[in-house]
Amino acid sequence: MSYILALTAGAMLVHLMKTKEPVKARVWLMCFYLGLAGWQMENVFRYSAPGHYFGTTLYTIQTICFYIPCLSLTLIAHTQYNYRFLVSCYKRERKIVLWASVALSIIELALATWNEFYNQSNMVVLLLSCFAFGLLVTVWNICLAIRKAGYLRVTNHCASKAHVSLAIYNGLFVAASALSLVFGFFSALGFWSYFLFVWFGTLASIVLYIVTAAVPANFNVKVTGFVFILAATILSIITLAFYPPPLLNDFSRRLAQQKGLGN
Repeated sequence: MSYILALTAGAMLVHLMKTKEPVKARVWLMCFYLGLAGWQMENVFRYSAPGHYFGTTLYTIQTICFYIPCLSLTLIAHTQYNYRFLVSCYKRERKIVLWASVALSIIELALATWNEFYNQSNMVVLLLSCFAFGLLVTVWNICLAIRKAGYLRVTNHCASKAHVSLAIYNGLFVAASALSLVFGFFSALGFWSYFLFVWFGTLASIVLYIVTAAVPANFNVKVTGFVFILAATILSIITLAFYPPPLLNDFSRRLAQQKGLGN
């Protein structure tokens, strides 16, 4: 699932780099997909590693130097792009939010560093702090989308409706973080809901950006993109059906699943 998400984000990043048409806030959108691709590729290694890998020096370096920076870049870039989505609003506020987001990222990085060196690489603490960070930023993005929708309702009805959709798809990320926090990431419900809601939230954002022309694309690119999204969704459903993600602490099932994938 994470690998498919990384491929999807990577495809959007390549498209943004290649397109010659103007894209509003192109840099922030590219940063978002770059961070998302890096974050999900890190997840591929994290959730494929054997149990004895966690807590090692290499795991600590991976967490501090790759996982937290990619997650922070994704959240910061996503927020800044939402301020500029279709119609740029609240210029002074978005600068304040940028520095506040950077400060939160530094705090999260400091907490992760403390957890790795002084708290025995407690994965529960790491995941809970990351989910709380992501939940806070995403709730802010939902409020921002609703505010912009109300602000644009009279002057730009289409843009207003697009921001309502933006708030709805951000709600999928909130659901992913909230359920993982409430039921625990290592629970069946928390683990499954995280992957499913992040997946559908990412797909919804891509579809929204293409449909609203926030990301310019000709007819052939749109057809190819939608076919890719459909194929990736079907592949994800099949993968979840035959190889559902086992809990990270369920080592026997993880080993059995890896043998099945190898065959």
